[in-house]
Parts: sequence; structure tokens; C-alpha cells
Amino acid sequence: MDGTGAVVGVLSDSFNATSVGSTSGVSCDRVTLGTDSQTTGDLPPSVGNLAPASPASGLSDEGRGMMEIIHDLAPGAELMFRTAFISETDFAAGIVELAQCGADVIVDDVIYFAEPMFQDGLVAQAVDTVVSDGIPYFTSAGNQGTKGIDQLYVDSQPATDGSSLPVTEIDLHDFEPGSSIDRFIPVTLPPNVGLRLVMQWNQPFTGTLGPGAATDLDLYACSTPTVPCSAGYESIGPQGCDPSNRAGDPLEILTIPAAPGTRTYYVAVDHFCGDQTDTHFRIATYGVNAGIAAITFGTTDSGQPVFDQSQIYGHAAAAGATAVSAVDYRESQSAGGFSGGPELNVQSFSSLGGEIPFYFDGSGNPLPAAPAERSKPDISAPDGTNTSFFGSSDPPCCEGDGFPNFFGTSASAPHAAAVAALLMDSNPAMTPEEVAMRIASTARDIETPGRDHLSGHGFIDALDALEPLVQVSAADADVVELDSGDVSIATVALCLDSAPLSPVTVDWFLSPVVAAADLDYVDAGGTAQFNVGETDIAVQVQVVGDDIEEDDEQFELHLSNPVGVGIDDGIALVTIIDNDTSDTTPPTVSISDPANGSNESGPVVTIAGTAFDADSGVDRVRLHVKDTGLNLYWDGSGWTSDWSWFDPGGTESWSYPMSLNSGSYQALAWSWDGA
Repeated sequence: MDGTGAVVGVLSDSFNATSVGSTSGVSCDRVTLGTDSQTTGDLPPSVGNLAPASPASGLSDEGRGMMEIIHDLAPGAELMFRTAFISETDFAAGIVELAQCGADVIVDDVIYFAEPMFQDGLVAQAVDTVVSDGIPYFTSAGNQGTKGIDQLYVDSQPATDGSSLPVTEIDLHDFEPGSSIDRFIPVTLPPNVGLRLVMQWNQPFTGTLGPGAATDLDLYACSTPTVPCSAGYESIGPQGCDPSNRAGDPLEILTIPAAPGTRTYYVAVDHFCGDQTDTHFRIATYGVNAGIAAITFGTTDSGQPVFDQSQIYGHAAAAGATAVSAVDYRESQSAGGFSGGPELNVQSFSSLGGEIPFYFDGSGNPLPAAPAERSKPDISAPDGTNTSFFGSSDPPCCEGDGFPNFFGTSASAPHAAAVAALLMDSNPAMTPEEVAMRIASTARDIETPGRDHLSGHGFIDALDALEPLVQVSAADADVVELDSGDVSIATVALCLDSAPLSPVTVDWFLSPVVAAADLDYVDAGGTAQFNVGETDIAVQVQVVGDDIEEDDEQFELHLSNPVGVGIDDGIALVTIIDNDTSDTTPPTVSISDPANGSNESGPVVTIAGTAFDADSGVDRVRLHVKDTGLNLYWDGSGWTSDWSWFDPGGTESWSYPMSLNSGSYQALAWSWDGA
């Protein structure tokens, strides 16, 4: 198993900017040969390289480094590259192009600062599109650590409102409401290090993403804790102030450039205009010229951290994306194996996730139960492994083999994508959901027990993920039908051929054959789950009883949508065995009054009798009365010359008064049972 048959598409900065090789062909047939990685055998001789090439300068061929990781793990997989460094819109188009050109798995390591936080943007929507078309999608969770902000806006001076420039402190956000007001949070930058702050709030974007913002927040980083800044930086892009005056994206990006000397700035958020009720904002932080760990983030006056929330947003938070955090590859080498555990950690720079809030759909329409939340990241995977050219040049941390070590979630994501390619080699019919669930369900739990906001489901384990899927079968079943008003239970056994290493599920639904849904059985469906080590469970279906003799009837239970399990025999035939038998004994009926041959005084004579059937009961009785002298028959309302009978008004017992003239009469009775 080496990934043969799978095509992995990679989106990053560049593939052949530092080692050009030769490129020929057009569209999906455009390929590159002869880069250094291909010459050394670290990549296949031919690699798909979709146009256009990135126009950016200073490209490093990080995409080629990602491909080397994939090729190391899945050498049989074909590889295809597409740049994501032109624009956010082009990035989204590139995802779709890779899918159209035959990619079976797609992976990227790119984030655009302006990707929406509170709704799915263009890139996230492209991700979900290809996933819905059957292509698993992996993306780096990011290298921004744990220094985000996620708060509801609190007016530090609610009695006064200001909406003119320059701003004053009256509408600044209070980062920790309480006895004191915390309008400013200090951030200290070491020499030659800068900081980028990306703030968004829960308003829709513009264009195809929605009508734009109806509330305006602004972002400040001042050299002193005052506004307007006597010195410092601000982001005060114009947004709308009410629903009828919407304008701009709910986005502010503030960049403090790297500079000599240690500097401290004071971060503040201002509400400029619009309804501030339930205004939810997030700030993501990025180091400039260094990782985020080089920067000292201050606290409120009481010592409460503020920069301690999620850094994941954009397409890494897409519903269909598998966001991958980073774990140093050496964590898996203890005693020659890896068993997981809370003492093992993701890299400190790996972006913190969380329950990412969403308020709008991709067109800017409010979600009915906002905020909807998505748990990120999804999994963690190794970083720090070797490439032939990309990464830290054999740093002291590592194995000393002379090869560069590629660190970051940009290295982790292709590890996961390669495992997906191997899975698709082993079972090409697997859906993206099954691939993602298989990798997640076999991951080794690290960090906090259970799913957590740093490692997701845990550290991927390729060997366990590639173990043959356990197979589920549904067994035929029989059930005896009870009498009318009673319900019997049909028990359908579901069996696995081996014990699962993690919980697996399969959906089930019912389908009629001869039996009728909700007449002979109660129509139902659901999801059956096998827990770890469990091989036998059952689904129960209610069968409706009756008193009608009929042939045995059948319905089917079907299995579908398996997660972490394959379907061996997915249809169980359930037979309803009829318990009703024919009644061959007719009821007995007799006329008790008047006695046979008796003389009665009139004019009213009451004819009475009984009928009885122990098996099926008496269904109906009919009485025949004939005037033998006149040769007439009583039909229940009058005398007629036609032979007739009538209903005496009862079954088990009955009596029928008649006005009779003098004469001779004959009375006969019949009865029928309910069989």
C-alpha cells in the first residue's frame, strides 16, 4: 500500500521558484520535470504544476517541501501543485481547479488575514464544495500559538456615546468588567520584532458574502494608554452604522512593523457607531519577523489574561476541512513506539482552537441558532521531519543527519494528507467523512484527555488508520405477530467481524417488502454505535399485531453511512410470522322462544334465541319467518312474496317481537362467526 491510484493536490506558495526545472503542457496536463527534488528522487519524475505561477517575490518552494513529505509516506501517489499566493479569490479558484483536474486529496498551508471569522468565506466555501464532491481536504491549523482574543464588546462608559473622530476613551471596550476599567492591554515587542492584529466582529462581509457591516469597531495600538494615539498605530476602516447604512467588511488589520529597540504598545478596541448589543469580536495575532512566542502580552489590572483565546479562523474552521496542528516528530520515538498520553504536547506555536462561533451563512444570512460552533483543530500530525532542501538546516534539536528539518503546521498537514492517500489506495470508495473519521478515530489521545482545542482528536497513527476496516453485517430475523392491540419486537443482530479500536457507527432504515410500514410494523431508523471492543449489538423494531389470518410478511432493515466500519452484508430480511389460524367450526344457533310446534296467543309474539362460537365469536345472526298459509316472508319491515331474511338485532342473544295474525308460521335462524 503506497498511495497508488490517489492524486494529492497541494496549495502553497510555489513549487519551482528556487529550482525551476522544465514545465510544459496546459491546463490539467501542465507538468514540471527536473527540479532538484525530482533529480534526487525525493519527488516523482513528473509533477502536475497548474498555472498560473505565483507573481510574488521571495518564494521558497514550501509547496515542494510539502510534496516531499507526501512522497516519503505515499510514494505511489501522483502529485499536483497549484499556487495559493495570488489572492484570496484565486486561492478559492485553485481549490476547485485541483478538484477538476483529478485530485483525490487536497492539502494547503495558507491563510489570508482577511478570511472571515464569523461566516464561511470564499476559500471555506470552496473547501466545502470539493469535500461534498468526495475529496478529503486538509489544512494547517496555523503557527500563531494561543494569543488570540475572543470577547463580547462591553462599553467602558455606557452612559455616554461618541461617534466622531478623533475618538476619545468613552466608547473603548472594557476587557475585564469589574471594579476597575481595563481599556488598554499592554503588548511588549523585543528588538526587530513586530506584531499584526486582525480584528473582526459578528457582522456579515460584503459582495457575494453579504450586505456588509452595520456596526463599526476600530482597533488601536498606542504608545501610551490614551486615545487618540499620540504615537502608535490604528485601524479605523469605515463600516456602516445601522442596517440601512451598511458598508465595508467587519475587519480591521493593524500592523506594528519590526523596529530596533524594545517597545510597548497599548491595545484598545473602540465602538465607533452602530448597535453595540451582543457585539462579538475576535482578534488574531501574528508575529512579524519572529514567532508569536517572542512577544509579551500583558494582562488586565487584576492580572487576568486577555490574549489567551483561539487563533484558528477562516477556511481552517470550515465544516469540511480537517485542520491539523503540529507535534514534534520526536514525541513518537520514545522507547521505539508511541502510545499517546496527556504528557505529550503539541508544539507551543501550534494555533489554539476552540468552539469556533459562526453567526452567518456564506451569503451573509443570519443563522437560525447563532452562534453555531465548530470544534477545531481536528487532528495533530508530526512536524520537524526531513526534506532535501526546505526547513531548518539540520538544527541542534534533531538527528544530525545533514538534512533540513521542516517544522510547523505546514509540515503536519501534508503528513495527514499522505495518510489519506494511503487510505484511498486501500479503499477507493471511502468518502471524505469516512477518511477524516478513520484518521481521527485511530489518533492517539494527547494533551487533555478526549478531544481538546490543541490536538483535536489526537496525534494521527497511520498504522492503526490503515488496519483493515472492521466489517458490519445485519442478520435476518423472525418475529411472531401478536393479536390486535399488542406489539411484538423484532430484534435484528448487527455484528462486526472483529473488535473496533475506536467507536464506529452505521445508520439504519426500514424498507417494506410485503409488510406495510406503520400498519404491520412501526417505521423507524437511526444510528447504531459499536463501542471499543464491542462486536455484537442489536436494533429493535416494533411489529403491530392483528387478528387477521394472512400469509407471513416481510420487511428489510438496511445499513448505510458507515463511519469507521465497512458494510459486509447491509440488508437483513425480517419475517413476520402470522399467528392467526382458520376457524372451521361454525357457531351454534338456536331459537329458544317460542318452542317448536307451540300455540301462541297473539297478536304480539316474541321470537328469541342465542348464538355461540368459542373460537372467533359471533359476527352476525339472520332470522327467517314465513307465513306458511299465505306463503309470504317477513323482510324486517313488511311481508313479501320473495324469500327473505332479516337482522333480529343481536348476535350472542337476541329477541324480536312480531305482530302476527292467526295462522301457521315457520321461524329459522342462521349465524356466522368472525373467521
